[in-house]
Amino acid sequence: MSANDLVLLLNDRLVPAAKATISALDRGFVYGDGLFETVRTYAGEPFGLTQHLRRLARSARVFRIPFEGAPDYWLPRVRRCLRANGLLTTDAAVRLTVSRGTGPFGIVPPKTLSPTTMMLATPVDPRVPTAQARGVRICFFPFRLVTATLPSHKTLHYLPAVLGKMIAKRRGAWEAVYLGADDTVLEGTTSNVFAVERGRLITPPLHGILPGVTRHVLTTLAKRAGVPLVERRLTRREPVSYTHLRAHET
Repeated sequence: MSANDLVLLLNDRLVPAAKATISALDRGFVYGDGLFETVRTYAGEPFGLTQHLRRLARSARVFRIPFEGAPDYWLPRVRRCLRANGLLTTDAAVRLTVSRGTGPFGIVPPKTLSPTTMMLATPVDPRVPTAQARGVRICFFPFRLVTATLPSHKTLHYLPAVLGKMIAKRRGAWEAVYLGADDTVLEGTTSNVFAVERGRLITPPLHGILPGVTRHVLTTLAKRAGVPLVERRLTRREPVSYTHLRAHET
């Protein structure tokens, strides 16, 4: 499916991607002033939709962007977007983007703006099942991150992830993992990190990383199954088997 074949749900209207437009003064474009979530769907059923919307609504409150976060509101819209793209009976990824909207040029936004919302649905990368079964190579992001990048919110400031994926591809890896200034393992560009050490799951604490929906599910399942789970600082050079490191979509 090419980009021009996509049908978007733009401000609650289905529009072919080739004809979809937003204002040149939309703050999502001018300032990266917006948020997003990506939800995996299985034959039309979204995974963790409530949790994704809850996270998005929490961030919208922090940034004071009006947002309707009710799952009952968005579920029919997810299916509408899937149906328009022929993805209602297969696995897909649905991204919901919310920008603060269009307004006068200037960093401080007026209080009266109407948000721009856009939803798009795309097929899941066909390499994913093989990657999940066999594992993948990772690399480390060459620049150290600091918490000023607001890691607990999925904002439209996504340049580190773009650069990380570019570096990973160039190095023959699937994912790039961020490191803190002290070589602390943080998270991947689009994933949280779990490592396996002598039958224990180890994952970095939430400070400085995105509270991933899949991360929450995995930690909950591990506890229910009696799998030892430790949240602790994980460093790049400590003696943990990175051949068993697993990166899960956030």
